[in-house]
Amino acid sequence: MRVLIAAAECSPVARTGGLGEAVAGLAGALRRSGVDVTVAIPRYRHLAGLGVEEEAPGPARAIARSESDGVPVLLVDDPPSFDRAGIYGPDPGSGYEDQWQRFGRFSATVRELAAGYDLLHLHDSHTGPAALHSPVPTVFTIHNALYPILGPWSDPWSASSTESTPVPGIRATIPPFRRHSRRRTCGAGTKPDERSSGGPAPTLEGCC
Repeated sequence: MRVLIAAAECSPVARTGGLGEAVAGLAGALRRSGVDVTVAIPRYRHLAGLGVEEEAPGPARAIARSESDGVPVLLVDDPPSFDRAGIYGPDPGSGYEDQWQRFGRFSATVRELAAGYDLLHLHDSHTGPAALHSPVPTVFTIHNALYPILGPWSDPWSASSTESTPVPGIRATIPPFRRHSRRRTCGAGTKPDERSSGGPAPTLEGCC
């Protein structure tokens, strides 16, 4: 089985806390059990120059292939989104105001990359929109629901990434928490997917 893991962090190349450790630990365990696993993360400024570049699908400029602790890593190179200080913001604990746009673009590229895999495993709200229109079954793990990514309904990336749109082969979708005045990317990741469950059921996993 070929598995693509997508996240905002993967230790030790990009890490601010537990998410990076969890993603790296999972990828390593899968590799040791014989699963063909690859991790996709953004190519942040401190990763510039790392990896071998190739043409990228989606809005990214390029994909840089690298490796971390024996696990292949795809660095999604999108300078307008990630050629900035820090991972989420310029200072610890801060966040850029256009997070939905940055990670909406990342998710759009991840969707395209997933076509060559058997399963797409998404982590936290940074990757939730990739579940919509994903060409393969998805698993969505929420590590920390206290940090949602919210975007305005009028923003084109927010709209294209998290709109509740029918997907071929799926009988229903769940609107991304429309009771809020802004889009929540976690909601996009909780759509039902009959391909991985045998029936319309959320491919959602909670984790703390």
